[in-house]
Amino acid sequence: MTKNDFRVQFPLWNIALWMILMFWSFGIVYAVDILAEGVDSIYAIVDGELTIKWHYPALFSMIVGLLLLIAFFIAYFRRLNKHNRENPALKISAFSFFKPGEFLEDDELLSQVTENAAKKVYVLYSQALPLIIFFIMIFPFNRYAYIVIMLLMLIVHNALYYREFRLFFSDDYQLESAGNMRSNWLRMIFPVILTVIILISIAIPSYQIVQGGKDQQEKLQQFESCLDTGKSATMEIAQNGKTIVTCQ
Repeated sequence: MTKNDFRVQFPLWNIALWMILMFWSFGIVYAVDILAEGVDSIYAIVDGELTIKWHYPALFSMIVGLLLLIAFFIAYFRRLNKHNRENPALKISAFSFFKPGEFLEDDELLSQVTENAAKKVYVLYSQALPLIIFFIMIFPFNRYAYIVIMLLMLIVHNALYYREFRLFFSDDYQLESAGNMRSNWLRMIFPVILTVIILISIAIPSYQIVQGGKDQQEKLQQFESCLDTGKSATMEIAQNGKTIVTCQ
């Protein structure tokens, strides 16, 4: 077995999938919100004409994300079939819920490396999840922000796992004790997690403020356009906090 073995690279495939889903879910969340609120919210009257308010970033995310998912699964299943043909005794199931494909337990040494990697992943979740719970409790962001946080956790999880086996195939690998793994990992990962949380805390409210300003400007234009046509217009705030313009 080498570092180029499909089972060793399995976490990299997982990382690619989570990154694609992070990109694609932006458009999906937007589409689900539209369906929940009613498709009427995407229509607007501008200069007396009915127009559709396309949200181009979400539309781009849905279309390109779907194409990336199709391309990913085509490449994944081709690589999986190739591995299973070349290694009939070490076949990997396409979908496994009880034993992930990245678990390598061919011999005692690989089992020990897998155990060390699993311990580090456990430490990651035991330290990061309380921070994420605090983050969700304090900041009432759009649920897409929390999807991004969860997917980032999965990406770090797989990156950590892959790094352990990369070290194993190098000349610098040592079987560390659980205590040393925990302290070394905490020193390395805590600043990263804290930095990601701070960046998300700044980026998402900034985006919501800018987007909210644009939405209000569009509603105002819709209101004025309705008045220009000689009709009566009303503006009210719905329970979800969004402004609704009614033209009669």
